[in-house]
Amino acid sequence: MITLDVTRAMKLKGIEQPYRFLTANGFTHHTAYRMTNGKPRSIKFEHLEKLCRILHCEPNELLAYTPDKNAVLPENDHLAFLTKEEVVPVDLRSIMKTLSPKEVHDLATEIAQRYRKAS
Repeated sequence: MITLDVTRAMKLKGIEQPYRFLTANGFTHHTAYRMTNGKPRSIKFEHLEKLCRILHCEPNELLAYTPDKNAVLPENDHLAFLTKEEVVPVDLRSIMKTLSPKEVHDLATEIAQRYRKAS
């Protein structure tokens, strides 16, 4: 089954209050509740687009695939790329606290170079 997994993407981004984040970004309380509790019956494409914009991600990063337990899957299952691993949150603040100022500067420089957008 393909499902919408907004909370996984938010965990990876360090968003601790997904419901509040969604309502602050224009989603209705009802829609935010359904998305954060993994119970949306459907999703509008405009909502999917909005999620992708506010989370800076692609639609496939918000979708998850869980095969039926009894299903016999083909070797080249075209939905396998939607299978997601469990999120283990990384506490970046704790890591940063252990680094020296030079190490923080070097890390920030490396990140900026790696993800610098072409002008």
